[in-house]
Amino acid sequence: MFMIALLMFFHFFTDYFANYSLLTLGLSYDGIGWVFLSYNILAFLFQPLFGFWVDKTTPKHFVTASMVMLVIGFLLIPVFIWGGVLFLGLANAIFHVAGGKIILDGSPKKWPLGAFVAPGAIGLACAWAFKDNETLALCASILALLATVLFQFVKPKAIAKSNTVDPIHVDGLIFVAFAIVIRAFLGKYVSYDIPWVYWALLAGIAAGLGKLAGGFLADLLGVNRTVILSTALGIVSLFFLSNPVLSLIGIFSINMAMPITLHLMVRAMPGYSATAFGLAAMSLIPGFYLGVYLAGFYTVWLAIGLMAVNILIILWANHRLKKIKEVSLCQ
Repeated sequence: MFMIALLMFFHFFTDYFANYSLLTLGLSYDGIGWVFLSYNILAFLFQPLFGFWVDKTTPKHFVTASMVMLVIGFLLIPVFIWGGVLFLGLANAIFHVAGGKIILDGSPKKWPLGAFVAPGAIGLACAWAFKDNETLALCASILALLATVLFQFVKPKAIAKSNTVDPIHVDGLIFVAFAIVIRAFLGKYVSYDIPWVYWALLAGIAAGLGKLAGGFLADLLGVNRTVILSTALGIVSLFFLSNPVLSLIGIFSINMAMPITLHLMVRAMPGYSATAFGLAAMSLIPGFYLGVYLAGFYTVWLAIGLMAVNILIILWANHRLKKIKEVSLCQ
């Protein structure tokens, strides 16, 4: 449990500190756009490569290395922007797959995965909401240093592994990746008409709590019921995009599916949990940027249609992968 708590804080710090470091540049809108595009490419598209490397070695050392790289990136930003972007982006990529592998290999349940991914959205929101707050950045950095020291003395828990590894289920992998693309697209395509100054912070908290709840509910109610509940709440919220409370519920509900799709990706790639985690993260990028550029063409009925496709894919993938697993256990 202590390991999960440490990794949750590291996830918050990684997304907060990397984005805070980039925002200290004070660039124009166009300039910061190119910087964040480069950062996101490094942070997300490189995750499968690092994931494959992590699957072959010890993930704990990669977590520590990623914290060191964040500091190097922060120090480089004022003197060599692109060097800083490189270190910050790769630090993000390395941390996510290494931390994700420790979580995934430590428990077959979904709630630890939901708990791990939840703080990232909150950290990202804090960076944007408090981009000029140097005190918060200093306090977070001191806590990160202490957490890194403590991390060296905590041994990751590992569940018993089977001597035989199932083959990779390519069809399940492709379909779940497509579901993740749709979810990322909806996250940016659905625009909420809320003028609050701290809307970004509230939205980040709602997204984080949604991921946390999705993991717990998937263990409690099962994947199918949780996805149906998530979709139903999401569809209702689409008709109230200017209502603050219902908009936050919509963000909450869309993010409930994240730990579930991550779990399904790992089930589709037995023996390669870090690589699967990386592929899931990489799938967010095309959906995210498509949603950004197509948000102006939003229609509630298209959003509902995409939600319906998303839920059907997840239900099918869950049934398909569960059936494969049951057959393999009977052989």
